[in-house]
Amino acid sequence: MVSDFADCTHPRKNRPEKSLLKPKPKKGGRNNQGITCVRFRGGGHKQRYRQIDFKRKRDGVEATVIQVEYDPNRSARIALIEYPKDETHAFSRTYILAPDGLKAGDKVISGDTDAVEPKPGNCMPLWKVPSGATVHNIELVPGKGGQICRSAGCSAVLGAREKEWAQLTLPSGEVRRVSSKCRARVARFVARPVAAPFSVPVRRSGHSSPFQAVKFVVCRANAGQPSAASRTPNT
Repeated sequence: MVSDFADCTHPRKNRPEKSLLKPKPKKGGRNNQGITCVRFRGGGHKQRYRQIDFKRKRDGVEATVIQVEYDPNRSARIALIEYPKDETHAFSRTYILAPDGLKAGDKVISGDTDAVEPKPGNCMPLWKVPSGATVHNIELVPGKGGQICRSAGCSAVLGAREKEWAQLTLPSGEVRRVSSKCRARVARFVARPVAAPFSVPVRRSGHSSPFQAVKFVVCRANAGQPSAASRTPNT
């Protein structure tokens, strides 16, 4: 099945922030000497890397979600957020992982103050997150940025806390102990592409390409509409 991008703000057009894009050169399975190390690699659509803010270090400043986008580099959706401009930060936009339920116009904030509530998209240390809450994009070392539970559908459950440590139950069932100072984002799980019946079946080879998938969705949407000849009144 191919997603019809209905969970994105602009499902028919991908409009990434150009200042947050980096080139992503293809390697074709070759090493630095040009020798093929991995077979059957090559071709594909040209991609650009979106710079994601995994640390969320701008504390106490509320940001507004501009749009939810498709990212070709990961299975989850990403959200473009904008901070209010000030003297310290000239550029105020960045990308974050889009949790389930986040949409354009929502507000997100990070930090450890009382203003930061355990709502989807907010980032806070584990000692502030309520026990039993579901979190994603979790740090393993304080200040290093989120390293685990970053894929679509992945999330961890915060268990007991002992002094400076917190227990997390990972999707695999593993119980891992991390520092309570590590940050995580509160959400049920990272957004996953929409499933059937809003998905489009792959009917032939090459249909999963972005152009063919969007073209087929438009054809399906127009299939139920009457033609121009049928709309013309009889004279």
